Parts: sequence; structure tokens; C-alpha cells
Amino acid sequence: MFLPVAGDIGGNMGLFLGCSLLTVFEFVDLLWNFLKSRVNRLENSLEEQRNPEQNGTGIVTLKHASMHIEEPQRRNPEQNGPGIV
Repeated sequence: MFLPVAGDIGGNMGLFLGCSLLTVFEFVDLLWNFLKSRVNRLENSLEEQRNPEQNGTGIVTLKHASMHIEEPQRRNPEQNGPGIV
């Protein structure tokens, strides 16, 4: 009973819309993944607003990290003997 009805629906969709039932499921999957990513992004932004210094994982994000680079020290040939300056 279910298979002929599903076949008729899929056949009519393929004939009139140019898509198959698999394409419809792919669009549903795309919509689901999009909604999940939006909810995760919203949860992360709310968590960051509550606790901006720590993201809860113990990992420092690039947003809060800073980098310090020291200048290389030059050798003085008179003090250290011969060498490349």
C-alpha cells in the first residue's frame, strides 16, 4: 500500500517539478544542518556574553589571545669573539 503511493508521489514530483524524492530529502537535510549551525552559533554567542574571558573548554581562542615576539639579539664581535653580526 505504501510503496505504490510513494512511487506515484515520486513519479509526479519528478515529472512536474524535475526533482526526485532524494532531492527533497537532501533539501530537508540542508535545512536541518543550517538550523543546527544557527542554534550552535546562538548558544556560543550567549555563552560568550555570560563569560567573556573563558569559553568553557580551557582553550584560549584567537579572539582573546595575544602574541609577543621578541627581537633577536645581535652579537657583538668584541665581546663574544669572532662571529657573524
